[in-house]
Amino acid sequence: MIARLLGDRPSPSAALYLCNALHGSPGLRVRSHTVFDTDDAVVVVRHDAGAPVPLNERRRLIYVLDDAIFAGLSDRSLPLAYRAKLALVECASARRLLPRAETVVVSTAEVAEAIPSDLLRPSTTVVQIAPYWDAALSSLRHHAPGVPLRIGFTGGQTHAAMLTFSAPAFAAVLAAHSDATLVMAPGHRLPASLRGHPRLRREGGSWEAYRSALPTLWRHIALYPTPDTPFARARSVNKLIEHAIIGAAAIYSERWQWAQTAAAAGAGLVAPHKPAAWRDAAMALAADPALARQLAQRALALAARLNDPAAQRALWWRPLGLTPPSRSPLSGSDGTMSCAGRPSNERCG
Repeated sequence: MIARLLGDRPSPSAALYLCNALHGSPGLRVRSHTVFDTDDAVVVVRHDAGAPVPLNERRRLIYVLDDAIFAGLSDRSLPLAYRAKLALVECASARRLLPRAETVVVSTAEVAEAIPSDLLRPSTTVVQIAPYWDAALSSLRHHAPGVPLRIGFTGGQTHAAMLTFSAPAFAAVLAAHSDATLVMAPGHRLPASLRGHPRLRREGGSWEAYRSALPTLWRHIALYPTPDTPFARARSVNKLIEHAIIGAAAIYSERWQWAQTAAAAGAGLVAPHKPAAWRDAAMALAADPALARQLAQRALALAARLNDPAAQRALWWRPLGLTPPSRSPLSGSDGTMSCAGRPSNERCG
């Protein structure tokens, strides 16, 4: 009952690794927010806790995992409530489903390496894919002269340690720039230096609210300080794309693999994982709007290369026996249900 309660909610993972790319594909049915099927295959994204009935079927099983969930169990940078969810929902499903999976789809090589070897059959195929966002990249209009500065980070409540780490940098920029606004999702417990600040704005909220509000959630600067833990090191390229959607010039932790990808493309700054270094980098970027716009512009070019649905569609269409949709994946005009919507027995489209 607890696992079902925790797991029965819209899933960013399902959107980014299946639904956004396959929206409109005939033959793919939605069984829950994280369980999908065709006539001969079942796809489970992270867990099946919200499925209407337990998965005891004989059809081929494809299991999608976009976090190093087993490494997360002992990661003290993650909130206790999130680690409990990992244990009760994701890891419980993984232990039961991985040994049955014909194919395991992962977001990074590190996610695959973190799977206990005794849970994978020798015949299991492991495939790596990148996330795909079905949102337009930013126009960067907010980087025009005279637009008040907006800073923030796009993490949810599971990223609480990142917010605590970023607090000195945010506080310094707010103190130095009287027009600056700090933007973050609702629900965060704020460090003392930010609590009650008059220029703090909450935007987004739930995954559904965040998706629908994305066109208005622009930032000039975003901070994404990943701690040096196995769970954090396994995070995907997702934030590089997300930051381009909101038009942000971003600062990344130097030990995170995708930070080097951004730096090599001139699409972001990297900093050592020390609060003072992040404060200095954020202050320098806030003081140089031309550099912020240049980084954001290059981030758009990088994200345009990374955010390609073709690889996901090539992966999914063949093993699932699907055919390409007859309409744009971004269209919803035919009135059928989206993968991101309420679970149904209808096709995903």
